[in-house]
Amino acid sequence: MKFKVIFPVLVFALFAFKTIYDWQIQKDFRVKFTHEDAEGVFKKLEGKVVFDSRQPENASFDIVIDVKSVDTGNPMRDESIAGKEWLNAEKYPVITFKSAGAVKKEDKWVTKGTLGLHGVEQEFELPFGFQPYEGGAVFESSFVLKMADYNLSDDPAETLLLEIRVPVGK
Repeated sequence: MKFKVIFPVLVFALFAFKTIYDWQIQKDFRVKFTHEDAEGVFKKLEGKVVFDSRQPENASFDIVIDVKSVDTGNPMRDESIAGKEWLNAEKYPVITFKSAGAVKKEDKWVTKGTLGLHGVEQEFELPFGFQPYEGGAVFESSFVLKMADYNLSDDPAETLLLEIRVPVGK
């Protein structure tokens, strides 16, 4: 008799616990890049976000950005960026980030994972802000990538600024 009562309560508790962590990425995300020669956004991002600031060790981020979704406002420049001259979307169609766990450092969160870009996968610490609100939250990050680290330039000083804003809902 106890099992019949405890089992449904346990199942409900596990389901409720799980729904706290899984976030659905909303369509009004923004992935902006700035380079000395070009500025634009990527319009296709998908993935899975699991995060609870009360249990950051359980966090996970699995994000994929479609390289061909680049938009600078200039179709010829978009073709050049997605083409062989820069990102080579035919050979490297996606930018990926996959991580597990998060820690609070000063006023930001940090998650460690692997960033895959232009055929190079490297460990990467992604700093981010997390602003919850009723029914959702916003993840924001801003960081600089050294382009030579991802075989995008021969100049070790050349960089790319990325600004990311990802609203999520439950």
